[in-house]
Amino acid sequence: MKKRAWISGHSRGIGSALYQLLESQGWIVGGGSRSTGVDITDLSSVEASIDEFARTHGGLDAVVHCAAMLGPRAELSDVSTEEMRTVLDVNVLGTFHVIKAAGPRFTGAAQLLLLSSSVGRRGRAGWGPYSASKHALEGLADTIAEEMPQVRVLSLNPGGTATDMRAEAYPDEDPKTLPSAEEIAKVIFDLMNDASHKSGSKLDCRDFL
Repeated sequence: MKKRAWISGHSRGIGSALYQLLESQGWIVGGGSRSTGVDITDLSSVEASIDEFARTHGGLDAVVHCAAMLGPRAELSDVSTEEMRTVLDVNVLGTFHVIKAAGPRFTGAAQLLLLSSSVGRRGRAGWGPYSASKHALEGLADTIAEEMPQVRVLSLNPGGTATDMRAEAYPDEDPKTLPSAEEIAKVIFDLMNDASHKSGSKLDCRDFL
């Protein structure tokens, strides 16, 4: 039986590269993104997308949560409440919505992979909203790993990758000096098929390149 995966943020960057890779490997793949009308900040929107996919294909074996926004690259003293709220709505509530919607639809030895960041493990000046949101993602990953022992939960830090988000954060950086989205997607795919990493693990994709 073919494995079934749903990917958030599947229309660009790492999410798009992973979507294409899984399809090429015979997986049944679906996803949600702004371009397909899925609003990650709206639980009903996420639930509708995941429900339709799981119902159509008889279940759900994996969810990879890639959707996120960078937000302002500024010191916290220069970040507005509205800017902070927007980032937290997308990156924290969005993660919560994906977890909440996917949980009841998982079948068998399922897995949930959440894309984190190096600044989600240690804060850095000028990254306040994004860093805070990814720290929250790490907390959600730890929590759901304990609450859903039947699902393998992995927090994955892609590291600097040649994506549009990276270019937004570092507009003067040469993307050729970074791993491509396709290279990172291959690492994620390999980790999905490597059962040696227990649920709750926090992994850096660069360690596996």
